[in-house]
Amino acid sequence: MNWLLENRAGAAEIWIASDAQRSNWHPEDPRWKDLASQLGSLSQKVRVRLLALTQAADANASIALREVARRPLGDKSELQFVLDLQRNRPSPASIPVTLTLDGAQSQTQISFEGQSLRWRHRIDLGTHPAGGWGSFSLPADGNAHDNTAYFVYGRTRRRARWW
Repeated sequence: MNWLLENRAGAAEIWIASDAQRSNWHPEDPRWKDLASQLGSLSQKVRVRLLALTQAADANASIALREVARRPLGDKSELQFVLDLQRNRPSPASIPVTLTLDGAQSQTQISFEGQSLRWRHRIDLGTHPAGGWGSFSLPADGNAHDNTAYFVYGRTRRRARWW
């Protein structure tokens, strides 16, 4: 309220996001009447909008890449990953994770109880010396923006020998 007065704002909107639970709002509190009269006495037009968040969120699972490393194994190498999986609804169901590595896809079912899981995964690259790219992805759900984690990896590096 003070900001509107001090800055002589023109028309304004106040947005309130709420779960609309009566215990949080305290609708009988006299401060609501005071606020309504203060807003009504302003010279500019002020609109109050309520964004009611009363519906349950859609089911969502997310995947995030925390670590990726290429490790030598003799004359071969492997990629080692650490990924975090989360979901907003705990359940004992497994979740399919699709790996795309240099264009080839494979799928793994991850046993996932609860809401979060740190998953460690290894991929054998064999004697493939070049670098490449890939991703881990989850099935489509309520939020498509957190369903895929991308990565790149470098070529095999020769280790220097010291005599």
